[in-house]
Amino acid sequence: MTTQTSTTDHSGTASDNPVRTAPPISPPSVGNPPRSVSDSSELSIVHRPPAADDAPYDAPRADPPRQAPLQGNAPRQRKLGAVSVIALTEALIGLLVGFAALIQIIAGAPGWFEPTIIAVGLAGTALTATAFITIQHRWLPWAMLGGGGVALITAIAIISAA
Repeated sequence: MTTQTSTTDHSGTASDNPVRTAPPISPPSVGNPPRSVSDSSELSIVHRPPAADDAPYDAPRADPPRQAPLQGNAPRQRKLGAVSVIALTEALIGLLVGFAALIQIIAGAPGWFEPTIIAVGLAGTALTATAFITIQHRWLPWAMLGGGGVALITAIAIISAA
């Protein structure tokens, strides 16, 4: 819809400029649905902002508040790093021992060798993994890593005995 209006520019002269006018914009309906007139128990003229649950699905939402880090049960980073390095070392040595055990099995190991080396390997893996589960304790992760190391030494002794 275009109308002709007469305006005065900065120099004080009148000019005819076509001005476009848009239809009036009605505010979007946000919040609670309108109440009927019969529900006059709580009619209010003041506009209340919608609650968080009343917001439309495409409306931008604020990020949830960040939670504070755990204070009492959080392990120290130095301890977690040390346990990780020792566990990685045990895992790499365990891979070498497992490869040596596989070669021993292919070469013709006695019947007791295969179930024994598997049991010792699983026990060492479980002990090493348990070190991460018990990281909040003072000495228990170190005991679990020590048990994993003993399992590695036992596996090496079994391989050399077969």
